[in-house]
Amino acid sequence: MKTEIYGGLYDEHRLIWRFFPENEEQHRDFLYRKNDDSKTMQFFLLSERKPENDLDAFLIETKPFAPVIRKGAVYQFQLRANPVVTRMPEGKESKKRRRDDVYLDALAKNQALPAAEQITSQEVLTHSGSEWLIGRSEALGFSVNHVLVERYRRLQTRKKDTKMTFGIMDFSGVLTVTDEEPFRRSLLKGIGHGKAFGCGLLLLRRAI
Repeated sequence: MKTEIYGGLYDEHRLIWRFFPENEEQHRDFLYRKNDDSKTMQFFLLSERKPENDLDAFLIETKPFAPVIRKGAVYQFQLRANPVVTRMPEGKESKKRRRDDVYLDALAKNQALPAAEQITSQEVLTHSGSEWLIGRSEALGFSVNHVLVERYRRLQTRKKDTKMTFGIMDFSGVLTVTDEEPFRRSLLKGIGHGKAFGCGLLLLRRAI
């Protein structure tokens, strides 16, 4: 599988941080996602603080976000996520953890099957991505009515001298709120890993 070399990912991370003045005790308190459908550089951003614009090249539009969460509410959703499974290669007693890409892990297992039992890579992507999201949905406060895995990309970027490679999946579908507080946390804190690089923000629209 081809890995896309994308140095701009870390540049985007640094760009978003510029709108939020840092101090030694400040942790990241925002989620963001780049809008790939826009012809210009555009980001969706959810933050605890109001962004400060010191770049004339950007127009920032803000509004309060105080969602009223109700059990049973149905939403159309979009999610960009970094689906991984965390393993303990040296046993439960060890503190060492390893994060494996969900899709690549499933792809390797599929390729190890007899040829007659293998499924297509697109089917592997659909099954592995859907299982990852559905398997976590109860703890996140919702059930998945329908989900589509729209795209998978494997990106490589650099932070100073450190090379980082990870997979990103784009999901869309319909969900139902099953537990209000966990769902609120999912909205405000994001879903999965990779939040510093544009993953985890759950975009919602009321289902008609």
